[in-house]
Amino acid sequence: MLRYKSVTFCAIFAQILVILDLFSVCYGNSGSLSQEYWKNLSGQKSPALPLVHNGVKSYYIGNIFKAEFLQAQQFCKFHGMELLSIESKEENDFLNKKIVDAGNRNERLWTSGTRVPETDHWMWLSTGKSISYFNWNIHQPDNDKQNEKCMEIVQESPAGIRYGDFKMNDVPCHYKFFFICEFKWTKNCTKFLESVHVDQDKLKEINDLIDVR
Repeated sequence: MLRYKSVTFCAIFAQILVILDLFSVCYGNSGSLSQEYWKNLSGQKSPALPLVHNGVKSYYIGNIFKAEFLQAQQFCKFHGMELLSIESKEENDFLNKKIVDAGNRNERLWTSGTRVPETDHWMWLSTGKSISYFNWNIHQPDNDKQNEKCMEIVQESPAGIRYGDFKMNDVPCHYKFFFICEFKWTKNCTKFLESVHVDQDKLKEINDLIDVR
């Protein structure tokens, strides 16, 4: 009986370590786990940046260096991510808090929003989809000098004083701002996480069985 219990415990412990390791790959993303390991596991490139998480999205809120619109997009892609696309008020409110927490108050940050050429329509460059959620700043967008083709988010600035929530604003694409990258977890990763939860339940059943015996 003791041998059975010992062997089973070792097998369970090994399985727990595997699950924790894989779970940290899906949610940790601290850069300590190799990109190649994650790529082999899921076919995706894992971002190696400090991230904040919200639902099926993870974000890198940049506050180290400023870049032009396309440079910011290139940086995000290099790390397996995309420049920010804000899809709902809930997401906008979440980012408002996290931007301030990251020390970016009174800063301007790039999103992937861009004006469709020769129109007044806007799309997310990262997804190719038309923008359905807008949170424009006062009197925006105005396409000043017909040269404001890209979208930033900036704190409200009535009377020239910045405060309050971050709002959308159209600006020239060559300006240099901080930026936010995002990573959207795919269905494959979601299914994997669901399977992990199932395995954890099975492990509990086995542990209960061992205790009884």
